[in-house]
Amino acid sequence: MDCCSERLNPFNIHIGDSDQVSENPRCGGDHQILVTKPTVSIPCRWMAGRYVGVHLTGPSRILTLCEVQVITVGECSNGYWHLPHTRRCYRAYDTESEYDQALATCREEGSTLAMPGDSATNDFLVALKNAADTTKVFYFGMTRSDDGTWTYARGSQPMEWENWADGQPSGGKERCAVYFPDNSGDLSFNNRNKWNDVGCKIDAGFICEFEPCQVGNGASYRGTVSVTRTGKTCQRWDRLFPHVHDKTPHNYPSSGLEENYCRNPDGEHGVWCFTTNPSVRWELCEVPVCGEAFKLFSTSSFAEKVTSEC
Repeated sequence: MDCCSERLNPFNIHIGDSDQVSENPRCGGDHQILVTKPTVSIPCRWMAGRYVGVHLTGPSRILTLCEVQVITVGECSNGYWHLPHTRRCYRAYDTESEYDQALATCREEGSTLAMPGDSATNDFLVALKNAADTTKVFYFGMTRSDDGTWTYARGSQPMEWENWADGQPSGGKERCAVYFPDNSGDLSFNNRNKWNDVGCKIDAGFICEFEPCQVGNGASYRGTVSVTRTGKTCQRWDRLFPHVHDKTPHNYPSSGLEENYCRNPDGEHGVWCFTTNPSVRWELCEVPVCGEAFKLFSTSSFAEKVTSEC
């Protein structure tokens, strides 16, 4: 861990609801970070609390004036990290790909390219991609349409929050967006980790996201499950074959009816879809309901700034 221009080792972490951070439960033992590594990941699964204390071992050595980013694994798997703020799972890949290849890789895992819809999510994605590589640009899930509007990969939802670098987007034929690197001699400090519009054929790292469960009846679910509980393939929402219906993206623009992903536009008990089987009009989908494991973290905001007192 870096703080105050010095490498601080060893250290331990306390997580809990007491503002006397040293009284809170400790996550593991003493931790070390190698001088060759910019970051260290410390799993503290199922621990939650308002305060995170980073203590140096030894008498009267308490870290101060440093920021701690709280990233929980939750129910994520396969290298993904859970962000309670969005109830989604994220993973950064330093393997370089074109935009379409990156999107295909995400979809093979049941995810899509990550979308920084607000400041907290953006901070999380920046930390995630910098943990993978601080010198590369990284794709995220946003593209420019013919009319110049930037929309998220999660359907046609327009961009509602932005964090462009100075002079960006520069327009022209550049239809994809990337994060600038954190470590680059060609960038001013203020433009590091900011957004830049690029051509979609450049090779870059990328960040995937998926929603592991549905909250309540699943009206807000925006995951990529596209089969029913009995294994039937879902019919696309913008198609009227084999089943004619009115649950189209045009009629339900805020319900996320993209592709053939399971959704709940009409208040059913859970997410569902029309099927491609002419004999079976629709079925519920096998998407788990968010349980206690996710509620456990719901009171802890991401990247809570914690300052302990010397």
